[in-house]
Amino acid sequence: MSDYDILSSEIVNDPLTVGYSGMTDQQRYDALTTTGSPYGRPAPERTSIEANVLFESIDRTEWTTAAPDAAFQARLDRMLGLGTILVGPGSQGRTELLALFDNTNWPTTRSTLINYVQNQVQTRAQELGVRVTMGLLETIRSNTGV
Repeated sequence: MSDYDILSSEIVNDPLTVGYSGMTDQQRYDALTTTGSPYGRPAPERTSIEANVLFESIDRTEWTTAAPDAAFQARLDRMLGLGTILVGPGSQGRTELLALFDNTNWPTTRSTLINYVQNQVQTRAQELGVRVTMGLLETIRSNTGV
């Protein structure tokens, strides 16, 4: 299906009861391309995490408090050396990260990593797999009367 067909069906049928029929084209555009409330949609979990994101997620105050030993540092170095770490359900990367950053010594780092992987938000357009333009929305309004 084309972007036109998918968006036309979305706007006319309004399956999520967004209220497209009472919106201007700009409001429709915003509703379809915004991740903020109330329009953001849950996104699938990430299946990987880049080493630089992992590194930036480490809470340095926890590093000082936990005083990681050489074995911990070696495990972390191995993870960072992978470049891309697979973190999908049941993956070794996910298991190792959760074991490495336990909830007792690394609560903030662990929480940050879990949020990065699990709590994703996407736009309705991303969820539908379409590209939204003002011109397309104007054409849909003109052709459907909605």
